[in-house]
Amino acid sequence: MGRRFRFLERFMDFLGLDTGDIEFAGWRVRISGGKGDVRDSEGFVVAEFSVNSMEQITLLSGDGKFADLALIALRSYVRYGVTCQS
Repeated sequence: MGRRFRFLERFMDFLGLDTGDIEFAGWRVRISGGKGDVRDSEGFVVAEFSVNSMEQITLLSGDGKFADLALIALRSYVRYGVTCQS
């Protein structure tokens, strides 16, 4: 699966990606149009970030740990297509 994932990743349009809510480790990550945010369980935005065409996350506001969380959530979404079930 790793080789296939890297192949697909090269041709993916990360700037045009619209994930909806991704539930990840108790947080909700949403990415749309090259931008995204991380929300807590109450729905409050705790971090905002941008995504470039190379799948790199740039934190715009919030704690640095949320950039890592957003990147892992993005990669999980691309690889497995996982979003919220609610």
